Amino acid sequence: MVLLCAGCASRPVVSLPELLTEGTTRARNLLSVREQRAFDGIYLEALRQKYKDAPDAAFDLLDRALEINPNDAEALFQQSMLVLNSDVMPDSALQERATQQLLRATQLEPSNEFYLRTLAAHWIERGKWVRAARLYEMITAHSEKAEDLAALIAIYDHAGDPQSALVTLDRYERIGERDQSTVSQRAKYLVALGRNEQAYEVLREFCAENPDNPNYRLELADLFVRTGRPDEGYNIIQNVLDAHPGFGGALISLLAYYETKHDRAQFERQFSLVMRSPEVLPRQKVAIFESMARAVDAGDYDKYRLYRHGLEAISLPGGSSPMPEVLSDFVRAAKLPEDSLAAPARALLAADSTNAEARRHPVARGHRRGAHPGGRCPLRRRPTLAPRRPHLLLLRRALAAIATPPRRSHRPLSRRHPPHHARKRQQHRLTPLCRFGRRPARHQTVPTGLRSLRHRADLRP
Repeated sequence: MVLLCAGCASRPVVSLPELLTEGTTRARNLLSVREQRAFDGIYLEALRQKYKDAPDAAFDLLDRALEINPNDAEALFQQSMLVLNSDVMPDSALQERATQQLLRATQLEPSNEFYLRTLAAHWIERGKWVRAARLYEMITAHSEKAEDLAALIAIYDHAGDPQSALVTLDRYERIGERDQSTVSQRAKYLVALGRNEQAYEVLREFCAENPDNPNYRLELADLFVRTGRPDEGYNIIQNVLDAHPGFGGALISLLAYYETKHDRAQFERQFSLVMRSPEVLPRQKVAIFESMARAVDAGDYDKYRLYRHGLEAISLPGGSSPMPEVLSDFVRAAKLPEDSLAAPARALLAADSTNAEARRHPVARGHRRGAHPGGRCPLRRRPTLAPRRPHLLLLRRALAAIATPPRRSHRPLSRRHPPHHARKRQQHRLTPLCRFGRRPARHQTVPTGLRSLRHRADLRP
């Protein structure tokens, strides 16, 4: 007996995974054997209908399965996904039911990370940032990953919680890389909390660690400009321009400085310099242009002046895609005159001659002849039925006919060689020139053949 007990004690203890002790298995264990078999059959048939793209049948079968076992997390999750991922927008009552089912599934199985991420994505889509943050806290508490912590920082940023974002940023920098993005985020959250001096110190330390990168110093300069110390920011910008003349980032920072100082004349000159500079990236120009377009919508900037700055951006050799498309959208949104689309259309066609949107413009169709050098659109020729100066062509043919003697044919008379009286009748036919608005009156005749050529060219043999 003792040996038997010792043998039992030496056997390894079988530990079940945590998931098996949660809602799905526990709820199914409470069913009778007949109920379990009926539930499994209906549930598997529902999954088969789902993968056959028959969501309505799958939804009805899951309803029957949930009548047998209303606490089955898998069935709740599957039915909620059928509603929330549907191409057809469900009504509010059905959508709320699906949300509650998804929430119930995560409560029944809190360690199922897939359920937690799915519900968090649903809350993010609906703008419920606090609920999404709570779920990501559960995910990161189980296992800290850099991408999950970065997502949690972004969620706190949208939720307007800089203190929680700072705490999560500390967790991220312990396992992730400290770079310009994380330093800028830290400075941003410190400023939001009113701790400006700490934000300056963080950026100064980072600039000291990376003295060869001018972007870090410009980051500090922009922070000075935004927080009410523009003169200190201006000195840093000038130092960067002295070391790197024409540096694109410094030009943009100087533009923000003039905007803060409300110096309109310097702002306009700097705006033109930024848009014409090849050192400024096209995406940066687009971001500046869209920011000023929002100022136009608010009534703080003139739309024609912004349009001229857009023309400066697309006038660079090689274009500055996607600036022509952005300028075209602005012309339509601001309701500028239709001919304002001519320059963006030409820029689009210069970059891509097959651009359908640009070819639909009147400039591309040749309707506005003054829009291209030479008065014609180079992409599409005007269809013509006859030469523009038919008398010159007739003159050339007449001279060629006089210089070349006609060949004598020994073939018998036929329709190609009619007799003399038939030729006289043919001399009074209407010529193809009548098609071009020169149809004679009924009592007039038009001479044909070589005689007509001599008559029209005023030739005398």
